[in-house]
Amino acid sequence: MPDHVHMMILIPPKYAVSQVIGYIKARARSIWLVSTGRGSAISWDSTSGPEGDAGVVEISARIFLTIEKEDHWQCEYEIDWPNGVRKKKAYGIDSVQSLLIAVQLIGIEIYTSEAHRSGKLMWQAHGDGYGFPLPSGIRDLYEGNDKSL
Repeated sequence: MPDHVHMMILIPPKYAVSQVIGYIKARARSIWLVSTGRGSAISWDSTSGPEGDAGVVEISARIFLTIEKEDHWQCEYEIDWPNGVRKKKAYGIDSVQSLLIAVQLIGIEIYTSEAHRSGKLMWQAHGDGYGFPLPSGIRDLYEGNDKSL
């Protein structure tokens, strides 16, 4: 099994190379683990009490390759909630921006979900965050290790 990935990305001049690479390195492992199902997935404790029989349900998030359109870039993503798959698209002026927005939208959806508000959603440990960044305006929602994002 390979221990690394080779990739080529175009970084527009308005982004510092070190900033983009730092972001990719910081998030790649957690995003890869969750999106491929090869590591800890976010889970939802859907038991309704001591006699609940639904148990713990995994919530998977998948992020697809960015696609160049005529005047913008698009990044599709999916979140597998217990009540169905939610498919969305994020748009940006370049591939990096569309990917960043997709990852942030996943974070927004997770942090504003009823499952999160009820305390039944967790990634590695309850209250430790989910490994997805949020836009600056709502970072007060962060919990645990996510506060360092």
